[in-house]
Amino acid sequence: VPEDREGFATANAEALAERQPFRWGGRLAVAGETRWILWESVPRIVENGDTIWTGTVEDVTERRIAEAKLKESEARFRRTFEMPLIGACITSPTKGWLEVNDRLCAILGYSREELLTRTWSELTHPDDLQEDVLRFESVVRGEIDGYSLEKRFLRKDGTVVPVDLAVSCIRTPDGS
Repeated sequence: VPEDREGFATANAEALAERQPFRWGGRLAVAGETRWILWESVPRIVENGDTIWTGTVEDVTERRIAEAKLKESEARFRRTFEMPLIGACITSPTKGWLEVNDRLCAILGYSREELLTRTWSELTHPDDLQEDVLRFESVVRGEIDGYSLEKRFLRKDGTVVPVDLAVSCIRTPDGS
């Protein structure tokens, strides 16, 4: 495509002049369709001094589309996660806080750094801990995908904070 021609020409000219490996990614018009390609080649100097280039041209269009979709999905998640309306977090199977938003920090009275050194079980009211842990462990074992319950957290200053908790599990591709 016209917008990528100059970059290709410059990279190609430099590789040819220096007899150095060539690598270029960009768009190419193929049968009226724009495709993303990755072009790589390496020089080999033969006995008479000529250079023979050996390489590959790979169509990476589908990968580029998948990367763009993933980037948008991550941005959408981040915007939702950071909404100041609700406290939100990501926790580990060992009950540690992996990520917390500003609203959860405000609700519990801890800085982000402080919360990330604790577990949610440490901050759960002792009378509510057993039920929460039982449900959480059922999620970890794969018996249920999530749960909700009313429980209490203990703020940094010791006051009790009632919350409506909603938990859902995101599993890795291997099901863990």
